[in-house]
Amino acid sequence: MIGRIQAFFRKLRKSFSRSEWAIRLLGMSCGPDGTTTPGLVLIQIDGFAYTQLERAMEKNRLPFLKSLLKKEGYTLKPFYSGVPSTTPAVQGELYFGIPAAVPAFDFIRKEQQERMIMFHPEAADQIGSELTEQNPGLLKGGSSYSNIYSGGAEEARYCVQEMGLNSLWKATHPLNLILLFLIHITKVFRIMAYGVIEFGVALGDFFRSIFQRAHPLKELKFIFTRVAVCAVLRELIRFRVKLDVSRGMRIIHANFVGYDEQSHRRGPSSAFAHWSLQGIDEAIQDIYRTALRSDCRDYQLIVFSDHGQEEVISYADVYGISVRRAVNEVFASRFSGDPEVNRKGRRHGRGRGFFSRRASDLVDFLMFDSTEHVRTTSMGPLGHIYLPETLSEAEKEEYGHRLVEEAHIPLVLYPHGESIIAIHSAGVHDLNRDPEAVLGSNHPFLKPAAEDL
Repeated sequence: MIGRIQAFFRKLRKSFSRSEWAIRLLGMSCGPDGTTTPGLVLIQIDGFAYTQLERAMEKNRLPFLKSLLKKEGYTLKPFYSGVPSTTPAVQGELYFGIPAAVPAFDFIRKEQQERMIMFHPEAADQIGSELTEQNPGLLKGGSSYSNIYSGGAEEARYCVQEMGLNSLWKATHPLNLILLFLIHITKVFRIMAYGVIEFGVALGDFFRSIFQRAHPLKELKFIFTRVAVCAVLRELIRFRVKLDVSRGMRIIHANFVGYDEQSHRRGPSSAFAHWSLQGIDEAIQDIYRTALRSDCRDYQLIVFSDHGQEEVISYADVYGISVRRAVNEVFASRFSGDPEVNRKGRRHGRGRGFFSRRASDLVDFLMFDSTEHVRTTSMGPLGHIYLPETLSEAEKEEYGHRLVEEAHIPLVLYPHGESIIAIHSAGVHDLNRDPEAVLGSNHPFLKPAAEDL
């Protein structure tokens, strides 16, 4: 009798649930009621290093995640990102089981004469499609939000591979959108409120940066990027994940990128980067509670970071020139240099893909001639130099030393038969035979990092 009463009230509650109405209005299908089939919710905090997590918990920036460790039996473990330690490579291995799926965040496919910048939808779609041919993807039958690849997901939104804000309301009737807006009017106001708060914080940061002689136009653009990524996008992801949990999606992967966006601009230890963690923590708590109440599946929650960011000093700030120009000067006597591209007002970031996929936006992206010039890509922790012709072994060693001594490149690697030669300030070593001398004996993942590199 008690069981019947509980079932009645559970059914009644579902009838008035805003999530249930939203599922119907968006044309989504619901999972079977009353099942306990396992499900998985993967929450990624992009670019969040283990040391920064510990610091944030000490300062109570992540009260909910901290409570999971203390009260719910959750454990905290280090995660090896692989090499290169960038989101496209990590997600390539996570989704498809392929280590080092891309050689860097920005690289060139020399045979195809293509430059691949992984924030561009065309590049992400090409790589993602090739990976899918090798493996259907971890997220098959699930959903993917704010990632590089869709990962084989049935529902993919805000992913670079499926980029476009129009993907939010794709194939939804306008009348249903109006009803959805009215049903979730409080959530709409909450998104607006978070946006206003983030705008106020960003505006204060803007004037502080201008006082410190930062570039006014870049700082002004950053205000709107912060609001879009740190507040609006976060709340849209929260909304979609809760819907997916309510309808019983098998696997859900959501990537909160606010911390990473702030860290790239202000540093991973900055107060503004850590400020974004509070909103992320609150969103995770909301998703967790929704998963606990799910009638469709018994969900497990895993919170992780794809890679960590470190405090660094810009090469250009130290030496007064770009890495590209420094490399050009080393090879000037042999090859013509990589042309300096006018990048005024351009930033290879998430915001570019959300609003346009026009070919005219992809200046200096595809189909260039690399048969005459040295080409250098250096976005992210690992860079590459592409030469118009193959060097002899003696020339490789000569230019390797010059890159270290004249261009101040901290580590230069090149293949030599079955060996990988590493040149740095401490000398010349074989990475295969002596990884400690190249990566440091205290490296926490020395063997796998050396193998990947």
